[in-house]
Amino acid sequence: MTVDLPPENFERQVQDCLAHLYDFTELQTNPLAAQIAPDLTGLQRVQAFRRVLIEAVEQLKAREIAGIPSRQDRIYTLLLMRYVEGLPVEEVLQQLALSERQFYREQNRAIQAVSQLLWDRLKTSPPQDNTISVKSEIQRMSRQSPYTTTDGATLLSGAIAANINLADQHEVTIRLSALQALGDFTAHQAVLRQTIIWMLSQIITHVEAGSDIALSTSTVDHNPAIDFVISDPGTDISVLQETLANAPTIAEFLATLKGTLTITQADDASYLVRFQLQHQRQMILVIDDNPDAVALLERYITGMPYEIVSAWEAEEGFQLAQSLEPSWIVLDILLPHTDGWKMLQNLKSHPRTRTIPILVCSVLENPDLALSLGADGYLRKPPDRISFLKALER
Repeated sequence: MTVDLPPENFERQVQDCLAHLYDFTELQTNPLAAQIAPDLTGLQRVQAFRRVLIEAVEQLKAREIAGIPSRQDRIYTLLLMRYVEGLPVEEVLQQLALSERQFYREQNRAIQAVSQLLWDRLKTSPPQDNTISVKSEIQRMSRQSPYTTTDGATLLSGAIAANINLADQHEVTIRLSALQALGDFTAHQAVLRQTIIWMLSQIITHVEAGSDIALSTSTVDHNPAIDFVISDPGTDISVLQETLANAPTIAEFLATLKGTLTITQADDASYLVRFQLQHQRQMILVIDDNPDAVALLERYITGMPYEIVSAWEAEEGFQLAQSLEPSWIVLDILLPHTDGWKMLQNLKSHPRTRTIPILVCSVLENPDLALSLGADGYLRKPPDRISFLKALER
């Protein structure tokens, strides 16, 4: 069995990427990043590519036998210290008790090993992001869709307009009924719209001619619901139930929107199809020792699907980031006891926190340094409300 070895220039590319592991500008345009994450751009490509590089390094980790580190474990430790932790060569030499000649020999072996792993990935596994499926397309749409307040009348009117020709073909009446305000409910608008359109189309094609379908909104257990009331005693509701229960399309829509679907008999002449949603609040961890700054951000998110958890010290913030795994981290740089730049590097190198988007918010005007160390965005402190919310959306 022959092994497909990577070309020499590929190893140089890998080493260059490791040397710029936290350099956003360099990784954003790197050709190897484009190969590893071809379907992503900007911050998403950089984050995905950085994650693949670190995972390749982690694959080199070997278990110690009888307390004696193996050579495989040594090259893993060398890469971890030199590139993931960003230690200077002199410190790595000292901690691993290596001569300079040994260091570069071991480093070459480590680069070869990581390069082989990445080469095998490119050659044997087509990127999953290139796979076109219901799941991938809905996920792509949810990433690009704004997360905004839902207007029930607009939502349902749009679904009826999209299905009116289909309803005419099947001799089915579709109409708006009672509408309850959905309040401050927010969702990915494009995903929610497509879900309602798809569900209505399935109901139309599975009811008898002459049926009436009334669309309305309601509130159940403080959560919004979209209701479809089918008035036709002759419809075999079991066929519709099976279709909605087994279709992968609706399963992905429900998973994305965190919704549930039920079908019940409302009375002798009608059935109720209810699509119930849940209020979703995304957590923002703010690591800042200034309570006024935290209070300002809390005011900014009033009435929006976010909640803030704060930590005044870096150590507490690091522990909360690991245990809570928030949607975002807002990080101040001037922290007591710990350098905020070091905190940023720690968060971006730890397996539990390295994929969490981090927004550096500081009075120190240094966005280039923040991005080079792995930050996903930068804001001058104190930010205005529009800038802060736009940063979260990005």
